[in-house]
Amino acid sequence: MSANHLGAFNEDDWGKLVKEARFDLGALCRRLIISRRTLERHFKEQFSRTPGEWVHQLRLEAAVPLLMQGRVAKEVCQELHFTSETNFCHQFHRHFGCAPGEYVRRQHALMAMQALHGGKGAGSQASRPGGRPS
Repeated sequence: MSANHLGAFNEDDWGKLVKEARFDLGALCRRLIISRRTLERHFKEQFSRTPGEWVHQLRLEAAVPLLMQGRVAKEVCQELHFTSETNFCHQFHRHFGCAPGEYVRRQHALMAMQALHGGKGAGSQASRPGGRPS
């Protein structure tokens, strides 16, 4: 694959490729037969961020459905290839504003409130990730 073909990939394609490379950008570059610098230029152009920033957000957002399925932080960090459970929890807190377990509790409480009130309250502060206003 040449660098000229990188523009053919959409965000979903990149997500699949990154997951297949186990979130390892070096492995992704080897698979695509491109340099790390070429990948960086492409990501800056297409996503206005570095590949590392993009992958970091992808992994954190991929953690949410796993946590909501009842997976514990240790399992999630292993599946998404974080260096440690502590690192995963710290990064999750920085991104969402609360620990993984607290995030799940808030989401469950929100879903219960919405069920009680017929789905009202979707614009409330509690409905945003981490309970933070946007």
